[in-house]
Amino acid sequence: RRPNSVPAAVAEDRARDLQQRIAELTIQRCRVRLRSVAMEGTFGRVYRGTYADEDGREQEVLVKTVAEH
Repeated sequence: RRPNSVPAAVAEDRARDLQQRIAELTIQRCRVRLRSVAMEGTFGRVYRGTYADEDGREQEVLVKTVAEH
């Protein structure tokens, strides 16, 4: 084993933990409706829009996107 290597089981646990954290932060795209561009810059745009939760309640949101360069 190399001095700074991580055992495969530990690496798999870390990957699973990271996937779970990402899943907790991820929302379904179909719940977001973009309305208009609020700001635009070199690195992307910020949109005004709405987000509908599981019960259908909507709230106003800002959505930042990143431009592809």
